[in-house]
Amino acid sequence: MEDGKPECSIARCLAARIRVEWLQIHSKKLEGADTDLCLREAYDVCAKALRDFDGELNDVVLRHGIPFLIGHWAAAVEWIPIVPPDHWYENLMECLSSRISYWQAETLKLTEKPARTAVWHHARRGQLGPDLV
Repeated sequence: MEDGKPECSIARCLAARIRVEWLQIHSKKLEGADTDLCLREAYDVCAKALRDFDGELNDVVLRHGIPFLIGHWAAAVEWIPIVPPDHWYENLMECLSSRISYWQAETLKLTEKPARTAVWHHARRGQLGPDLV
């Protein structure tokens, strides 16, 4: 604890942020919101939080890590029935496929932006090599 402020590890801060937003989504679900919509919102919450905390949004995280967390949480709060993992994973992936694609594209944009910026910077200064002109 520094200056009377509690320390917050990245993992705890990340988990706290996701939990707060998932509870807000859960309140919508209790009011009758569509389960698939709530699952997609929960996916976006995780992906945004990971991005904001500089977490890696690679294919393993996007296609397995986040859906795994959401599936377990959704079963715990009874959004989805508790069934063998193979069954809920297939159904969940079908529901989340559009969000996975969206975040894969976002990740590409984030990783390509520095490279594009560097190319344009060098192009403005006339410093591109013959292979880039």
